[in-house]
Amino acid sequence: MQRATIRSGRLVDCLQVSDAEPVGDAVYLLDPSVRTGDGEWAAYFFASWAPGIVRHESFFHLMQAQREMQANPPDPRELTPRPVSAWRVFFDTLRGRA
Repeated sequence: MQRATIRSGRLVDCLQVSDAEPVGDAVYLLDPSVRTGDGEWAAYFFASWAPGIVRHESFFHLMQAQREMQANPPDPRELTPRPVSAWRVFFDTLRGRA
């Protein structure tokens, strides 16, 4: 897992494999332009309540990280809040609602 910086133009080619959450916003994306030696697509995790973009080597690695986070949730005091309005625009753009 690593924090990633990706150009927004590349997001157009990503496949969203998540749905809206009942509370907050989080999105899982698969990127076909970044592949492992085995052909697995890179996976990205975005959340309105977590700082930055998290890149994983594959969807499998993303799910392992999510499982670990469920077992050992982060301390809410350590999370950096983001402006809700900026994230709302970002997620709506990803979902094609802009």
